Amino acid sequence: GDAQLVLILDQNQKEKERPVNLHSDERQWKSYKVDLTRYAGQTIWIYFGTYNNGKNGVAGLYVDDVSLQICE
Repeated sequence: GDAQLVLILDQNQKEKERPVNLHSDERQWKSYKVDLTRYAGQTIWIYFGTYNNGKNGVAGLYVDDVSLQICE
């Protein structure tokens, strides 16, 4: 079915991890934290998206207040 997701992609945009993979119609703001320390020194992409299978309506995803904390 439809899904809301967050993907961590490598520099070639191939999936490394899927920390968020929801099949929900809650229509509420949720807060998520993802530890990216294992990717230190690597180039990654963070992808926010929605997958729709074309059946029974359309899923959506709103993203707000994304931040990245970097410690040296």
